[in-house]
Amino acid sequence: MGRFVRSIVRVGAALVVLLLASSPVFVDETVSAGQPGPEILVYSNNIENLLTMGEDCQGDWDELVHYIADGDAPDLVLLQQVAGQSQVDRFVEELERFGSGRYRGVTADTEPDGGGRCGAEKGKQLNAIVWNTATLSLEKGSAREWQSLRANPKSGGEQCVANDQSRTVNVKAGFTHRSGQRVAAASIHWPTHESGNALCADDNARLLDAELREKSYRDSALQVVGGDMNYGDINRKLKWCKWYRQMRSGNGFADPLRSGCGKDADCIEKLWTHIRYFGQDGKKRRIDYLFARRGTSATAQYRDQRIVGFGAADAAERRHHREDESDCQTYLDRPGCHYSEHRAVSARVWLPSAGFAWGRVGVWWSAAATRSASAA
Repeated sequence: MGRFVRSIVRVGAALVVLLLASSPVFVDETVSAGQPGPEILVYSNNIENLLTMGEDCQGDWDELVHYIADGDAPDLVLLQQVAGQSQVDRFVEELERFGSGRYRGVTADTEPDGGGRCGAEKGKQLNAIVWNTATLSLEKGSAREWQSLRANPKSGGEQCVANDQSRTVNVKAGFTHRSGQRVAAASIHWPTHESGNALCADDNARLLDAELREKSYRDSALQVVGGDMNYGDINRKLKWCKWYRQMRSGNGFADPLRSGCGKDADCIEKLWTHIRYFGQDGKKRRIDYLFARRGTSATAQYRDQRIVGFGAADAAERRHHREDESDCQTYLDRPGCHYSEHRAVSARVWLPSAGFAWGRVGVWWSAAATRSASAA
């Protein structure tokens, strides 16, 4: 290669570096030396009030339990849309029956209400946190809640005001890990666009950050958030949505599922968690997320991030027992009896250990991180 050609190559490479540096690329933490600290295995799912065969809104919710039970015992399961403590206890009972570990759960402390096409089956909707008592101890008085924001339905005044649905009352709690380190967790559910989320999602992201910076949570070694945001992370122009930029660069959260994917269309297709149906466009979309950060500002390290595919969960249940699902259809316009209308997300997140060195490394260009995502 001639000297002139080599010079052109060097200049071209420098321009690429400058372009990448000026792009809104989110950076996650990875190991640079030493060994990671203890792991926290987390699942998050909008469980849709435990969909059951034979109801108006049909499904087979315990397929998810079988999938979880077939693996390592989780430390946290963040649930959205349960009727109340009785459904949390039922979930825990099944998880203990088929898996390992002992669990407890707590819901948002508010009067539940509901609505939608499912009638009484979803007449009460709350958010909940389930934890493994062998690895986490709930800190007394730390289970608290806050209401999500929505667009002000009245003219004048503030753009965003508190919503009035119980399902958008988020719940947070502080725990002590058996290693002695503190962990904060939150299960959240934002309003739909029709209920006023479109204008207020970035405000909800800032409010979440403020809630986890309160005295009882800000000293946590690790903060984990899972929930149904009812909002995609990328818009039609393939630009990061404002709320997502706030969660990543503003709040300092890692997004394990997005790692290694960036804005690649084929990769984005694998990240869907919900399908618009019932007279809508049938589009697969990503609206359910899992975020993690160390303390209140540094992205956490993670591994084994995955989406729990409906097929994988069904196969897990079939390994235990078989059920006749021929008359069960979860999505009204497509076949299949599923554990929810939302696919669950999961990851193992590391707590930092003493003397552990962390390095900031861009992850958008590594496809390996998404290989463990389960097939739909």
